[in-house]
Amino acid sequence: MKNFIKSSIVVATLLAPLGTMSLQASATSYPTLLPTCGSGGVEKPINYGLSCKNVGIFLSRISWTSWTTKSAAGSGKLVNNGKSTFVSFTVSGIKTVNGRKYFTTISGPGLSKVTLP
Repeated sequence: MKNFIKSSIVVATLLAPLGTMSLQASATSYPTLLPTCGSGGVEKPINYGLSCKNVGIFLSRISWTSWTTKSAAGSGKLVNNGKSTFVSFTVSGIKTVNGRKYFTTISGPGLSKVTLP
């Protein structure tokens, strides 16, 4: 009987971490992405195109100050057909496509509200 109890304790001790691992794996969440013009998306890009139809409108040298599953904030150079200006902006709004979350809107001073691709 003592051997059975000792064996049970050893087995329980060995299996305990497996239960913890499966709980951690199921709690994994993926970051919300900025959609790209093809398919998929990107997280915290340094450069980002604001229009699929006009490649001359984009943000460059982006510095992100925050990035959560609900919103993001950053600043960078807005390039609009050769002219550029420094802007601060927020990214918000969420849509889910095939189980992945994507931001839908970018806005800020000097940058009108833009619906993302």
